[in-house]
Amino acid sequence: MTRWGRIALVLTLPMAVAATTSSTAWAGPSSVAKGSITCTVVAGHAAFSPPLTKTGSSNQEMIRFRLAVSGCTAGDGSKLTAVLSRSFRITMPVPTTTDDTANACTSAMPANGTMPATSVGRWKSQGLVVHPTKLTTTGESWNTTGANVSVSLPGNGSAENAGTSFAGYDGGTNSTISLSLALTGAQYAAVCDPITGNGHLARSLVTGGTISLGPTLFSGFTGSSGWVSGSDPLVPSDSDGVVLDLNSPNTCSATNGYTNCSYAGMTLWGVDGQSLGGISALSYDFAVQTPGWSAGGGGSPRLVLELSDGGQVQLDTPTTLTTGTWVHLDAISGAVDNVNGTNESCGTYQISWSTAVSCHGAATIVDAFIVNDSGWEASSGFDVWVDNMTLNRTVISAPLG
Repeated sequence: MTRWGRIALVLTLPMAVAATTSSTAWAGPSSVAKGSITCTVVAGHAAFSPPLTKTGSSNQEMIRFRLAVSGCTAGDGSKLTAVLSRSFRITMPVPTTTDDTANACTSAMPANGTMPATSVGRWKSQGLVVHPTKLTTTGESWNTTGANVSVSLPGNGSAENAGTSFAGYDGGTNSTISLSLALTGAQYAAVCDPITGNGHLARSLVTGGTISLGPTLFSGFTGSSGWVSGSDPLVPSDSDGVVLDLNSPNTCSATNGYTNCSYAGMTLWGVDGQSLGGISALSYDFAVQTPGWSAGGGGSPRLVLELSDGGQVQLDTPTTLTTGTWVHLDAISGAVDNVNGTNESCGTYQISWSTAVSCHGAATIVDAFIVNDSGWEASSGFDVWVDNMTLNRTVISAPLG
């Protein structure tokens, strides 16, 4: 992993109906930075223009974050060193309303927004002009009731990086930005409470946060994914000394309707754009790490191929698992599940690979990942090690970068 330099970043969150924006012109010859970057030291300010009020006073609103970012680590195949920030700019027209409520607190900072936000960062590395990052997110989530106001992108929505720097292997899908403001929940309520609110909010310092662009690892609801020391005895030639740990704590059950279930996974590469017929190898090894385990895995860990026809092919095991016992799963010689698509008439659970190929025909792979989301299986949760994920000629057994 490579330590990175100081970065500046600007975010703009439009708070009304979506508008057409002009394309960004990237000046000068540049190189698109591969892989990912994660930065954990974030500071700067947020500006609300015009200022927020309880009921609003304007037909337009724009929120801008200008941030100084450091404590950055690059990975997932990134080869750049000594990356420094250049200029960071963002311009996004904010559509108008007709009742002067665009800058009302509840309109501008909803619990779960649906409007797009664009993040742009410009870079250079040892004299090389690096192509900027342009990340588009929807569904920003504000928390205005905690000790400090915070915002997460993409929140309940999605993220996309259409081929700019640090898009990772999935077009920026797993990219996230979380920011904490100096503005407290009490200060927000003093202005925005629907009954007692008074005054306006114009600016706030940003005191912390994390910016993660293009990562292959993902998790949610206290799940965790990361490379740890370990070995796969099924592949003696694998001497890198690390395995992928996917840990899914118990966070959901029938009592809460199986909502907010923890998950942890990794985006995989090497097969996007191919049909199932073009897959010559698809396998992985895993071992349960939860102490005293002797049960099924609840469908985890499973390797998922999402297809352009809306279907999914999943490689997992229905057998009983025991702690510390390594298992090898092979889709080509074994069986897969065929779910969530329009072709389930071909079969659903544990069908042959050839049947899956025939079922989906010319449909192509649009995403590939491995995930553990079976913490609900026991109060102890479900923790697994995964290694030697093989997709055609690509073998993933250690972090890249």
